Amino acid sequence: MVAATTPPVSSLASKLDRQNLNDSANDLPSLAGKVSLASLPVEAIEAAPQQAAHSAIKRVNSEYYTVEQPLAQLHTGAQIPCCALGTYKGFESTQHAVEAAIRSGYRHIDCAARYGNEKSIGKGLDNIWKEGIVKREEVFLTSKLWNTNHRPELVRKACLQTLADLRTSYLDLYLIHWPVTDEHAVELDGPTQAETWAAMEKLVDEGLCKAIGVSNFSIKRLEELLPHCRIQPAVCQVEVHPYFRNDALIDFCTKHNIHVSAYCPLGSPNSSAKQVTRFAPSVTQDALVQGLAKKYGKAPQIVIIRWGIQHGTSVLPKSSNPDRIKSNLHSVVDFELSPEDYDAMTNLDFQLRMVDGCQFVNKVGPYRSFSDLWHDDTEAQRLKFIRSLYEEVEVPVTTLNNGRRMPMLGLGTWKAPAGQVGPIIERALRGGYRHIDCDGNEVETGEALKLIFKEGVIERRDVHLTAQLLGTDHGAENVTRAVKTTLKNLQLDFIDMYLLHWPATSFAKEVLKETWAALEKQVKKGKVLSIGVSNFSIEQLELLLTTCHIRPAVNQVQMLDTEKDHQLIGYCQSQDIECVAYSPMIDIPSTSGSDKPRNRPDAFKSPHLQSIARKYGKRPAEVFIRWAIQNGTIVVPKAVEMDVITAHLDALSWELAEEDMKALSYVKQHEPLDGEDSDNDEDESGDSDSE
Repeated sequence: MVAATTPPVSSLASKLDRQNLNDSANDLPSLAGKVSLASLPVEAIEAAPQQAAHSAIKRVNSEYYTVEQPLAQLHTGAQIPCCALGTYKGFESTQHAVEAAIRSGYRHIDCAARYGNEKSIGKGLDNIWKEGIVKREEVFLTSKLWNTNHRPELVRKACLQTLADLRTSYLDLYLIHWPVTDEHAVELDGPTQAETWAAMEKLVDEGLCKAIGVSNFSIKRLEELLPHCRIQPAVCQVEVHPYFRNDALIDFCTKHNIHVSAYCPLGSPNSSAKQVTRFAPSVTQDALVQGLAKKYGKAPQIVIIRWGIQHGTSVLPKSSNPDRIKSNLHSVVDFELSPEDYDAMTNLDFQLRMVDGCQFVNKVGPYRSFSDLWHDDTEAQRLKFIRSLYEEVEVPVTTLNNGRRMPMLGLGTWKAPAGQVGPIIERALRGGYRHIDCDGNEVETGEALKLIFKEGVIERRDVHLTAQLLGTDHGAENVTRAVKTTLKNLQLDFIDMYLLHWPATSFAKEVLKETWAALEKQVKKGKVLSIGVSNFSIEQLELLLTTCHIRPAVNQVQMLDTEKDHQLIGYCQSQDIECVAYSPMIDIPSTSGSDKPRNRPDAFKSPHLQSIARKYGKRPAEVFIRWAIQNGTIVVPKAVEMDVITAHLDALSWELAEEDMKALSYVKQHEPLDGEDSDNDEDESGDSDSE
């Protein structure tokens, strides 16, 4: 392994002392450019005293430090500092982060046009140059060519834009960011890697870049590129950390004299927040890392950065906090991991690529699978991990009057907190739900579904989606527009169930007939698989049934076990229409046409219900859900917290005795709501402390 020949910082300090080099503040930056850690013998590592490393940090003035830090030798002869400031996801704060980093002693800044902050970085660099303590030639600047600029005629233009934004005349290193030639990974007539690389080589010829390299390239991708190189890649920047060592790639690069830079050196899942790996375990929380942090008196992230350096890579931790920025460098250069501790971290079992490039994998290509992109077992490891997040739950289904099947337990989302709908749906689907009832939050729902389907564990056909046609969208033209908008928002090709949400009190027969006929056309077009109604009374259903060609598959209502409810259920059953209960058995505060809130008894406080809930050791809401399902009713209770989502699913794992079903029929509630939709703003848990 590379780490076996990578000496610790202390050996550098010892060698500097033995050579009696001038360690004045003005000389230290130049020393960093002259001494390569990779050139030091292994004997120096073993003989160097730990305490010698403290001399590596020198204060220049109240703001500036110089730090003798690990360096790696590139095949160009240049040396790259092994601890850099990463700038991914930094925006307004990036300027100040860069200034703080260089003042703290950093001499390597990693940038990319795609990060959208190179102008901000340029301002910070310009401020540093003007202060005159650190010169441009003392700082190693890296940037990257984005996917849309791979055409040879665009490469130079993109580089010049980066130079202008960074306010510099040259880059120390310019990387091809991804082996993808289009924003959406659809390569029709895009340039070859060899053509793009030839344009990169011309940048070196012009003096615009001192070295060029690649990022996110697999071994196979490098093997394909190398035969075409006049100038060999100096660096390959990829993900490396104890939870994804990337050993095979590092070994390949070492054999071909290509240095490896490590992004996500802390294994931070949140660096790819839109991907499932944000749920991956954190390296900083690993028991071994925590133990080593205590042993060395360091923060866990410092131990991980130190491991990355000893692993033979330059590391690119990112931060916008000045104290954290300083610590990430200063705390790393004054110690080293023992061979035993390094080996222990190098042998952690859990391995998962956190940044898997899923945004570039699609059915169109050129990368139709993760194997196409990475040429390794990323796909298998990814699926193994993702599947570990999913629960397998057998949800009962009912067959609708059109032959289609519908899960009898769904997740209601009406009035779910904005910004939380996506995570709620993700949790529910991973927890075992396969029925989502969306209302007023289609855009967030669509983003969540896109992510879930991208994970590859469940497919579109596995999930039943219900959407609503609002009262303002009655009429043929409005229906067509509304369905089109819903499909766009949900990012779907079809809707499983589309409900005519509310029948207005003045619902004319002609309007009902026109609206329903328009919905029937959507079924024939395949845009909607089933159609139904919501909040329809027996009289309104009778009116609809006299005009329809496709019978409503469901009637979604608030079900509260009143006499009126039983009559409606009986009528729907006689007409082969399934009943779907939202807010089952829950009294919902509402003005319902009045400014005065209703004062109704709380169903959860019913003595019958409380007694039965205690008998089964369940929450009242679980008892109601179980009661509804045993009555043959589909239920879509709302839930926000994971424990409530799980508790609702638990209602599928047990049954109510016949006498308890009868007892619950005596739990009387108020009449269903009239006119305005109403739903519970809280989880339907039945627990007072969760409302």
